[in-house]
Amino acid sequence: MRILHSKKLIFISKPRCGSTSIRLFIDSIMLPGDEKCDHGNQYPEKPILHPHMSAPAVANYLKSKGIDIGEYQVFTITRNPVEMLWSYYNDFRPDITSNYNYSPKYK
Repeated sequence: MRILHSKKLIFISKPRCGSTSIRLFIDSIMLPGDEKCDHGNQYPEKPILHPHMSAPAVANYLKSKGIDIGEYQVFTITRNPVEMLWSYYNDFRPDITSNYNYSPKYK
């Protein structure tokens, strides 16, 4: 999730849809005062923030800060649902040693 107050732009990050590449690009144009969240509980003082917040959740967050989301352009990236599910399957299926790709022991 990225909120660029400086450019009135909001990026809603969707897993498995190239969001990491978009976030890295947006990071290069962020200015002081812009907001981002890369992992859950990154900001314990703001427990509502999450990297994959929905558009309504971002709208509620901004409303709680007195900001009108209507002034912002909001965008996200989507992907073919079957390809997205295949990507999840390939990254999280067990291998022959029963380790998962996200395990530190994965080879």
